[in-house]
Amino acid sequence: MESTVLNTDYPESDKVVLELYYHGFPVMVSPEDTPFEIGRNDTSAGLSVNSEFASRKHCAVEFHGGKFMLRDFSRNGTFIQLSLSQSFRIQNESTPLIGNGCFKLGAAINSDGDDKERILFKIKTRTTRATGA
Repeated sequence: MESTVLNTDYPESDKVVLELYYHGFPVMVSPEDTPFEIGRNDTSAGLSVNSEFASRKHCAVEFHGGKFMLRDFSRNGTFIQLSLSQSFRIQNESTPLIGNGCFKLGAAINSDGDDKERILFKIKTRTTRATGA
């Protein structure tokens, strides 16, 4: 069973996972997988993005204090939209990823919802079922 969480301080880090979707392909990031690099460099990036606005090492997902954080290292910034809120830009700073939403490397997110270069995200909890013997 899975559920979406708002990324509050979550002490059981083995039960939380960040799902990323880029071009329809899912990538699962657990706290142990962090820092998880995203950028144009397909040799070291965990997720390689083919965009003229993306830096080689554009940003990274980190896990601190029970939260997934998105840290930008780029020259063009990262645009983030949490759920249905307005998008905002970070540059050389971090922000928590809360619930679900999307982000885009180096360029504003198109408001029409058909932006192929955005990366969708969702924070989920994994629950394990106890099995009886």
